[in-house]
Amino acid sequence: MKKTVLVVDDDALVRKTLEGVLGTREDYSVLTASSAKEALDIIGREEIRVFILDLKMPLMDGIELCRHIKKT
Repeated sequence: MKKTVLVVDDDALVRKTLEGVLGTREDYSVLTASSAKEALDIIGREEIRVFILDLKMPLMDGIELCRHIKKT
């Protein structure tokens, strides 16, 4: 069974790069989000095993997002 990784970053190049690198592994499925809100929507419907979070994002930073994730 594939493990799902969620990459959350407001920089499209970072998201695309990490998706490309992690996506080459057969045992990983990679999802991306451009904002904390989008990430929370994905978390609500997907089982995520690993999170890669940008610490500096507008509206909600990676630390605050991590706190929300821990509550779920």
